[in-house]
Amino acid sequence: MQYIKVSAPSQAEALNKLRSEYGSEAIVFHERKVEPKSMLGRMMGKKEWLIEAAIREKKPAMNPDLRNRLDSLESLIDKKNARSENIPVRFEQRVARSVSDPHENFDKEEFLKKLRNLRVEQPSSKEKQVEFEEGAERKEERGSLNQNQEFLKLQKDISFIKENLSTLAHRPESIHQQREFQELHDFLVSQDFTPGYAEDFVTQLRSTLPETEWKLKKRIYVKARDLLMSRIMVNSTLGSKRVVALVGPTGVGKTTTIAKLAARLKLKEKLSVSFFTLDNFRIAATEQLKVYGNIMDIPVTICKDPERFKAAIDADTADIILVDTTGMSQNNRDFLMTQHDFFQPIEHLVEKHLVLPATSKKADAEMVMQQFDILHIDRIILSKLDESSTFGAYLEISENWHKPFSFFTIGQKVPDDYIEADRKFLAEKVLEKWVSGISYDMT
Repeated sequence: MQYIKVSAPSQAEALNKLRSEYGSEAIVFHERKVEPKSMLGRMMGKKEWLIEAAIREKKPAMNPDLRNRLDSLESLIDKKNARSENIPVRFEQRVARSVSDPHENFDKEEFLKKLRNLRVEQPSSKEKQVEFEEGAERKEERGSLNQNQEFLKLQKDISFIKENLSTLAHRPESIHQQREFQELHDFLVSQDFTPGYAEDFVTQLRSTLPETEWKLKKRIYVKARDLLMSRIMVNSTLGSKRVVALVGPTGVGKTTTIAKLAARLKLKEKLSVSFFTLDNFRIAATEQLKVYGNIMDIPVTICKDPERFKAAIDADTADIILVDTTGMSQNNRDFLMTQHDFFQPIEHLVEKHLVLPATSKKADAEMVMQQFDILHIDRIILSKLDESSTFGAYLEISENWHKPFSFFTIGQKVPDDYIEADRKFLAEKVLEKWVSGISYDMT
């Protein structure tokens, strides 16, 4: 199967584009809204409709020289068949038509087996006598080639076809014909990558490896890790905007992550920090933030409406303001719009990080990204990496939405259990089960 992606401003346009480029053979297996690739389109808040589909790969056309030789062979066999039943021609004639038509069902192994067993018999003395007695008419049909020359050429053509089709039968045509690549493809799908992403990734990986290394799992791993690293976007810098807000569903770890970031900024980077919270619904969350504030000597401001929030931001003198927000369901559109109202007046000052738990189901993570993007998300914090073993969905979401990872959290301890987003760390986490058992330097 060949996996394809088509995007357009609307679903109808995307479907029309798919049909016009690939016809009715394309099978749609996933479609969704994504951000446009152009910077201008993202700045304007536009969306594109992405369709992922699959089409059957057509078999490659036969080499013209081989096709001509096979046609010549069929013609010669037809002539012989008209005179004798000694040469089994029906199978070769059927195969000749099958090979010429890529849509026919062509069993190359069966063809090779029967063609190798084909034996060209020389005509008997009786046949020669009959042909001699038929006279000039038969001689004219044979042309200038005598019988021995005709069969020598026939044998040569059969040898040529055997050699070429044997090469064709053993030539790798897709990733599914090499066990190691097939295993990697299936593993990536088990890691919550879509089949289209896995197919594209493994095909690209194979093209970067010499054929002599296609069965070396260690070499495949190193190349797969490096290729995966090249696709992972990261940006762990803080301070480009004065206000850093963490948003996301309930229970993803926003408050503890806020405390971890504050410890980094205050203790490591020696910056002054303030805590703001927009969570007016969960008393426990506000009290937890106050505890962290007391421990690190960071003031905590509670904001109940957008006007007070903007006024408090303008009046605060800290180098960095960290904002904790109310956790909510991604399906609660009204609540999301309320949070949007808090940020809209100070949009140019705020950098928004969406906290996604690595324990979420793939469909839920996609929905969270789609719904929370109304807040104009800048980056992704992947939390609870220590509680999950599948990460493919998040890599694909990051790539499709052009959102870099900023931080990973790997436990509940403050300020220890977090790390800056790291390409190599995440790539190795994705592949660690597939490569388990291999012992060698992975640097």
